[in-house]
Amino acid sequence: FANAMLGGAMGSEFAGQLHGADAAAKNISPNIGLAALYVRIATSLIEQDVPEPGLALARLALWTAPEYPPAVITTAHALGELSGGRDAVALLDKIPPVSPYWTRAVFAKAALLRDMGDNDGAVELARLSYDQNAKSAARATFLGQMLQQNGRLPDAIAQYRRAMDLDDFKRQAPQSRASFHIMLASALDDNGQWDEAQQELRNAIALDPSNASALNYLGYAMLERGEDVVNAEAFVRRAYNAEPTSSAYADSLGWALFQSGKYIDAVTMLEKAASIENADATIFEHLGDAYWRAGRRRDARHVWNSAQISADTEVALRIASKLEAGLPGDIKAAK
Repeated sequence: FANAMLGGAMGSEFAGQLHGADAAAKNISPNIGLAALYVRIATSLIEQDVPEPGLALARLALWTAPEYPPAVITTAHALGELSGGRDAVALLDKIPPVSPYWTRAVFAKAALLRDMGDNDGAVELARLSYDQNAKSAARATFLGQMLQQNGRLPDAIAQYRRAMDLDDFKRQAPQSRASFHIMLASALDDNGQWDEAQQELRNAIALDPSNASALNYLGYAMLERGEDVVNAEAFVRRAYNAEPTSSAYADSLGWALFQSGKYIDAVTMLEKAASIENADATIFEHLGDAYWRAGRRRDARHVWNSAQISADTEVALRIASKLEAGLPGDIKAAK
């Protein structure tokens, strides 16, 4: 019954991706069809930050079809979210190099090793995948990401540029190519090469004018550097308009309004950013700054206090200074 229900809709997804008798028959067994359904639900649950039921469904998928690679990968993902990576890494080792899913397994395993603090192991795995197919832009950039996260920024920059020279990169859609430019920009920025990073972000926007990530990155970085606040506000506004439910983009627009001296408008936008789930300490710090400039000193101190609870050391120290003396340059700040 599962095969009949899912075969027509999902047949192309599994074409050539099964092993043994299933691959020979080019048919989805009921077990595979049912496991695929469990995997899809489990993946959605994990993405919505509820990994416990996600793991339960992923295990059910694995029990239903033990050799189905997506069930293995999804179970490993859930295990990594809940209990660290060692059991998850061992599970991913079950997927053989001949499997079409092996690259996905390697990517997942490298990410787990990175999260466990084994950056060298993550780089080694990413390099193994890349060496097996150096013409793959995805493998080339994944190695770049692992190098960047390992702090090897010049190597990461060179690897990203190498990926962008590949024919595989040039064949991709503009939106996909834009993401490569953003990754390169991030590495350049981390390496102190802001002028080059800014150009790569502009390249990404030229390829994909509605790319909210590139628009927000460029606009917010300009704001933090005090560069061309008017254009910076235009960039972050475009990002916000593309994804108005993002707390990060609402915060960027609110901060741009603040930098332009539009304190009442900044308060409105930053209150929205703070009301969105997963708002971080920086958003509340920005809201406190806007309250202060708008003359709402009690509200400012209240949200600064809230922000300080979850802030990292650097932000917490900065907020402590504001709680003591208000914002710099304000004559009435100490009152």
